[in-house]
Amino acid sequence: AETLRILMLGDSLVNGMVWTDQTQTLTALVQSNLEQKVAADPEAIVPHEIEVLNVAAGSWGPRNELAYLQQFGTFQSQILILVLNTDDFFGAPPRPEVVGHNPNYPDRNPPGAWAEVLQQLWRRLPLPAAWRSSWGLQPAPLPPLPEEKDVIGINLKAIDAIYTLTQAEGMQFFVVLSPLRRELEQEGGSRDYEKTLRQRFQDWADQHQVAVLDLLPLFNAHPRPLTLFSDHIHLSSVGNQEVAAAIVQRLQTQGFLEF
Repeated sequence: AETLRILMLGDSLVNGMVWTDQTQTLTALVQSNLEQKVAADPEAIVPHEIEVLNVAAGSWGPRNELAYLQQFGTFQSQILILVLNTDDFFGAPPRPEVVGHNPNYPDRNPPGAWAEVLQQLWRRLPLPAAWRSSWGLQPAPLPPLPEEKDVIGINLKAIDAIYTLTQAEGMQFFVVLSPLRRELEQEGGSRDYEKTLRQRFQDWADQHQVAVLDLLPLFNAHPRPLTLFSDHIHLSSVGNQEVAAAIVQRLQTQGFLEF
């Protein structure tokens, strides 16, 4: 009862990956911002402890995120913030057979840090493909996934299932939608198919009265929007700070928090 717990669910944007210091991840910044606001307002109606959980992994899409919640639950969180980027709407179905097959998805811990460094270097040696295959450095390719006719619709269904799960548990829910860098006005703007998927998502959000924080207008209004990105999709530390502040502001203005 003394804890406000917010679950942030997403992919590498939330996880932060190896290029983001722990203190600069979205979840750490949102938590520190909230704690500062509560400390500055002695009349704030907020529990004594604030926890912002980081439930995310690189390359996850809505179907991965739904599967995680179905297996592990929401940890008695009061608020769930789903962080999506444009590419998530085209995410492929989860593929368990890559685990233990693709070096990026290991099925066991390395013996140690130096052993992992040597393994990574060994895999990158400029050797003939036949040698790499015979020595287990180049796993055989997996069969192609079956084609999905409406991948956007399938991922929207997964988002809808996440929303339904939160409502069944009495949680508050809102979505943060992050653009690709090339969707910025300075870079040419969203392509037609991206505008279509954004409209489909917005129609779903309007139907369910789901609050959406669309970062594209916010980024376009920034004096130096390119500084918000570290590459074509991931946010820089400056971008994370801007987004964290926007999330906290939305938590306040939408009535999620009373302070």
